[in-house]
Amino acid sequence: LLNYTEVTGINRIDTCFEIESSAGTFTAKCIVNATGAWSNLTKDVLHFPSTPSVYPTKGVHLVLPEIQKTQAIALTAPQDGRLFFP
Repeated sequence: LLNYTEVTGINRIDTCFEIESSAGTFTAKCIVNATGAWSNLTKDVLHFPSTPSVYPTKGVHLVLPEIQKTQAIALTAPQDGRLFFP
């Protein structure tokens, strides 16, 4: 596991991946693209076209009354019905 490491290339070798990075070359059985808002750019640069795209959302800040641990609040966005939990 490498954090804050620039990946410069990925090659598939049989059932593994050879990963070239700023920290050296490594072999892995799987890759997790945890680049957040840059996920789509990362998958495109590394030529993973079959990977699903990530669609960013807006940040929303809500001020709600305090609720008990036995309660929950679920809201839906009226525009498209997305469900979210504050």
